[in-house]
Amino acid sequence: MNVKAQALMGRRRTILAFERYPTTLYLLTIGALALSAGVAVAANATCALTGDQAPSALAGYDFSADDVRHIELPRPLHEISGLALDATDGLFAHHDERATVFRLDPADGRILSSFNLGRRGRAGDFEGIALAGSRFFLVTSDGRLLESGHGEDGATVEFDEIRIASRRVCAEIEGLEYDAPGNALLLACKFTEGRALRDRLVILRFSLRSRTLDAEPFISLPVESLEPFGLGSTINPSGIAIHPLTGTIIVLAARQRAIVELDRNGSVLGAARLRRRYHAQAEGIAVTRDGTLIIADEGDSGTAKLTYYAYRPVAGGR
Repeated sequence: MNVKAQALMGRRRTILAFERYPTTLYLLTIGALALSAGVAVAANATCALTGDQAPSALAGYDFSADDVRHIELPRPLHEISGLALDATDGLFAHHDERATVFRLDPADGRILSSFNLGRRGRAGDFEGIALAGSRFFLVTSDGRLLESGHGEDGATVEFDEIRIASRRVCAEIEGLEYDAPGNALLLACKFTEGRALRDRLVILRFSLRSRTLDAEPFISLPVESLEPFGLGSTINPSGIAIHPLTGTIIVLAARQRAIVELDRNGSVLGAARLRRRYHAQAEGIAVTRDGTLIIADEGDSGTAKLTYYAYRPVAGGR
């Protein structure tokens, strides 16, 4: 293969971040959920606060409203899989078959530009996108992280590839978000592996400083903690975002048509159900600087779309 072809294929660097967690896992504990300690309810949302927990951002959204804005997406994004925003709320997306990054017009969903990581876009099952400054990150379901710079419309860019997860711990990753305070990436596990992580909502943390995955999960939450919030005993994340106004973590779950809010200690702040009418398969989530929450749904048997929920903080919220 000549030098030019090698450049088009992308520069690959594989780093084995981990093969398994230590035998003894540190499992984050959850305090008692005292529903009597002040409940703030937005339509179709259940948000309970204890005295030392942060206010719930989810209480500021009406997920049952009929006047929310929907935007249909073009055919190349029929299988949209993730969303990310830059510092000026520029909207980026990807689908789940190749490493192609699309910049969208948030007003009408048009594709403004796109670029490929590697020739024609490296093939893979891509399940999340994140932006850290000017660096783009895409993650596959089996834990391969691709990193690149920005590309002009139609360009092919070089990328680094980092193996960050083993299926013996996280059977499938679905959801990626940049955590600026920690200069790290957060990864949501759709399915976990092993007895220690059974029936838990798990979020992993990958340090961009050390280029390693934390030895223990960033969050490991028993799914039974979600039951007081109106959810069942199963949660399978499909997306993750950090709310810019509260710093809380928002987890999207397509299978359960649910959305969950956590503080950074892993305590549940709120949860809501999404309407089947609007969310056939919710795969991506992002929150703008003013709190507008954007959810991306795959086309399934119809058309892929974006749904926008306005943020209206309730009393006691932010």
